[in-house]
Amino acid sequence: MPKWKNSNAVLMSMVAAFALAGCNALVSEEVQSIAGSPSSSTCRYSEGEYALPKDILVVDIFRDEGIPNQYTSEIKLKRTASDQHYCLDFLGSALASDRLEISRSSADPRLLGSITSEFQGKTLDVGEAFINAAAQRSAAAGRSAFANEQKQILAGHFEFDPFDRGSITRIDGKLRDLDHCIFIDPTDDPYVPAWQSSLCSSASPTVVQSGYYGLSVIKASSSLSKESPRGVLYRPMLTHKLVVMRRDHAAGGAWKLFETRRVHMPNAAPAFSLEVKRSLFVDRKMDIAFDGGVLSSIKIDKPSEAEAFSGFVLRTMQVIVSIPVRALIIGKTDTENRNELIQAQGKLIATLREYDEAVKQHKAEQAAISGIQSEPQRAAFVNSDPLGSALESGNFADCINSAAGMESAYQKCQKIVEENGNLE
Repeated sequence: MPKWKNSNAVLMSMVAAFALAGCNALVSEEVQSIAGSPSSSTCRYSEGEYALPKDILVVDIFRDEGIPNQYTSEIKLKRTASDQHYCLDFLGSALASDRLEISRSSADPRLLGSITSEFQGKTLDVGEAFINAAAQRSAAAGRSAFANEQKQILAGHFEFDPFDRGSITRIDGKLRDLDHCIFIDPTDDPYVPAWQSSLCSSASPTVVQSGYYGLSVIKASSSLSKESPRGVLYRPMLTHKLVVMRRDHAAGGAWKLFETRRVHMPNAAPAFSLEVKRSLFVDRKMDIAFDGGVLSSIKIDKPSEAEAFSGFVLRTMQVIVSIPVRALIIGKTDTENRNELIQAQGKLIATLREYDEAVKQHKAEQAAISGIQSEPQRAAFVNSDPLGSALESGNFADCINSAAGMESAYQKCQKIVEENGNLE
């Protein structure tokens, strides 16, 4: 082969690698199990495995010594990793010297800690999280000492996922013997499955395995599409109301509201993907911080000529329609960027809620007409300006993806569909 042809082939491969890395620097892929064993898996990517975060409730019931049927409770959250693991790959450039450091959480090595473009110290946010965790441990130690001083005896210790119906039903069955019952209130919270409201209403609840997620548009399976997601996956935190019921004694008596508290958990949210493009950290310092696998802050120092950089894109995964939203316009302060992140996540969470309501309404209308519940059919979006040119395949996903950089993307696509005579 002539030298010039060989050189061209090498150059083309370098250009292809550069183009690939220029688009997306990080990609994720589901870990494949070996021989059907969930404990044995293989990750073919250099950056290793990571898992999405999940919180479990830790409930301790104490009994006052010498006083029968007199119980007190202590409830905490503990961060752990979900069962589904993913592989993370860094697509470096053949034309540049790229380097990323990916750290893991000190609480659980399966959870992400940070992604940074150079070796540097922990960010202020991570430091604050560490201080807060230390304060919580100190407070917990103080409570334990107080319990011992008051001669309280540990009557029961329980750890469980409150969104797992079988698990919380079994635990509530044991808690009833200690005059307690716990559930997460689904009222005005569509991310909580409706069956939660019946957990403390019957004398003998039955164990039924179903309905982890409250939203119907979230896939029951955690499996993603065959195409590797662009970026790194995480779950956002959602706020729910935890309800603790008590009764006077185990022999009888009605359940009474004892306590409600706000809990912040990622369990009921679908996976979000943070798209990380190579242009984010070339000639810049980048630090993406995670608090126990949950995205907490993004910091980027950049040269002045990059002021026009457009920012990040968050995208829903594990949902029947992938919905993107643009966020974090670089060039602002860390506080402004953090607020942008919160607003972007809130926008996605609200959009999912609206979309879920639209799907349920459409199913109800279809059932009323034909008596058959079916998935809503996506209408063709034809000649719809300014999105019409991007909607040749004619489905809602194309519309919402085309509107990634627009304000009120969901409303725009909904209007287009309605003008075509169909809800979806």
